[in-house]
Amino acid sequence: EFAKLWGYVAKWKSTFDRLDASRDGTMDTAELKGALESIQYRFSPAFYPLLLQTYDRDKSGKMEFDEFLQLMCDLEIMTNQFKEHDTQRSGTITINYENFLGMVMRCK
Repeated sequence: EFAKLWGYVAKWKSTFDRLDASRDGTMDTAELKGALESIQYRFSPAFYPLLLQTYDRDKSGKMEFDEFLQLMCDLEIMTNQFKEHDTQRSGTITINYENFLGMVMRCK
């Protein structure tokens, strides 16, 4: 289990380092956008600042690796929950409120 966890963290650390365009150990909104797009996450331009604001725990205006790792873990969990309902892989789902709450609760 530890080796699997270590491999997971190492994979994301390598990704973070490779995509940290400024090489300062942090990502600003533009770097975060580029990083996420390079691994097939595409969001509206207004969504990237929201991600940074949400995961930038120290409010530095930049995302450090530990914050990036938390974001990636959460995105993976939320994406898997979404895919369960997006059976046609259209990128949209229609769910009722109870299903939505269940999805949110399973993401915790």
